[in-house]
Parts: sequence; structure tokens; C-alpha cells
Amino acid sequence: MIKQNLRIIIIIIAIFGNYVTLNSQNLCADGMITTDEINFMYQVKQIDEFMKRFNHEQLVVSPEKDSLWKERNLVLLFDKQTYLSNRQLADSMINVVVDDSLKIHFYDTTWCALATCQVKFKKKIDTIQLVLQTEYIKDYMYKWVIKNAFGDLLNLNPNPKSEQLSISPVDNEINFMSLSSICKYNAQNIIRYNDKYYKVNTLDVFNALVYTGQLSIEHVIDMEYHFSNIKDYSFVVNYYNRDEPNSGWLISSVKKMIKDNLINYEQK
Repeated sequence: MIKQNLRIIIIIIAIFGNYVTLNSQNLCADGMITTDEINFMYQVKQIDEFMKRFNHEQLVVSPEKDSLWKERNLVLLFDKQTYLSNRQLADSMINVVVDDSLKIHFYDTTWCALATCQVKFKKKIDTIQLVLQTEYIKDYMYKWVIKNAFGDLLNLNPNPKSEQLSISPVDNEINFMSLSSICKYNAQNIIRYNDKYYKVNTLDVFNALVYTGQLSIEHVIDMEYHFSNIKDYSFVVNYYNRDEPNSGWLISSVKKMIKDNLINYEQK
């Protein structure tokens, strides 16, 4: 067992340590990693491939080659710097995945996509983020739905100096004539006229702006995926476009938490 542990430590160092600065030929020549392993690490080009590798449906190392094959396959799904900076936490999550035979699937409701979008609002370019999640339609059929939206332009932040704005207690005597002036002169401070318990629902704001043609999505700037079904752990997967073995869709962060704060996101 000591030899096995020593072996995987050497391999991890080879992949994520000083050896990563070398080219594939040098790695193979040193005997630290094979050509097949090098080629395989270049193949995490789709999130579907990431899931298959996470579930051990596609393998870098087979059981015949290594008794720690499951651990090694999962280590290779980490961005090297993320793993080295959070090794204790990463190894702890890996142990939970292996010990409990946990898997991730497209149809899980415990993962979501976070799309950072460039949008046009009032002829100006801005950015918002959309949280997308899979939703069941019927057997073997799913679709993506917009679960949440957030961004500065969706917050409806009123002017700090507008705190004293209110509708007069006798406005009913004049058939609430002030309502027209509120929409005309205080549109940006409209939430000042809501009750004190009102909380802005940014998804509703997004829907309304799109519905009325005031906001359009130009294109998606960045994508990342959040997973939160590994018991007390959650992790984020980003795409690393770089010319080295440790590239493609890789785990960019890991945390110990119960719920994904994007799926259950509430605007502060």
C-alpha cells in the first residue's frame, strides 16, 4: 500500500508539478506518464466527456494497470493549480466519490450551467449571468430552462437620495393622480413605492425586459458548470483552452457546502 501511495504521488507530481512544463515526449521518456494518458487528457473537450470520465465510463488508467485507477482518473479531471492549491479538500471529495460510487448525470437537478452573457440594454452594452438547469419533459427527454438571472442592471437599484419618496396618504382623494408622475419622473426609483417587504426578483426583471424588447442577448462570453450532488461538496467546471495536457473541461474550484448557491440564488 505504501508503494502504491508513493506511486500515485509521483504521478501526480509528474502531471501537475514541474513535469507539466515539459512536452509530451519528455514525459513519456521519463516513464512518468504514457502516450495514451497524454492523448487522453487532451480529450476533455465536451462536458459530456467530463461526466463520462467522472463516472469511470472513459478511463485513463484501467484496473488492470493500477489499483488506484479510480482516484487517478478523478485527479486528472482537476485543473493542476486548483488541485495543488486545495489538495486536502480535493482528495477528501475524491475519496467520497470513490467510496460511495457517486456519479453525475445530465438529468440530475443538482447541477446547473452559468452563462455570462453580453447584452444590449438601452443601446448600451452590459453583462448579465443566467443560471440554466435541466428539466424533465418525459421519458428520456429533457430541456434546458432559465432558472435564474442576475446582474447590476437587473437589480433595479433606486437612487440613494430617493428614500423619502412615497405616495401621499390622501392621494386616494384625487384618484391617485400622482401615479402618472411617478412613472414619468421617478421610473428608476419605482421600488421606493412598493411595500417595505418587497424584494426584487431579478428573473422577473430579465423576463420583462426581454418581453418588452428593451434587452437583447448579443452572445455568451463565458460558460461554467456547477455540481452539488457529492454529499457535502460542490465543484465548478471551467474550460481551459491551453496547449498542454491539463486542458479542456476541468474542475476549477471545490468547496465543502450543502447547496449550490447558484441554483438557490437570491439577490441580496
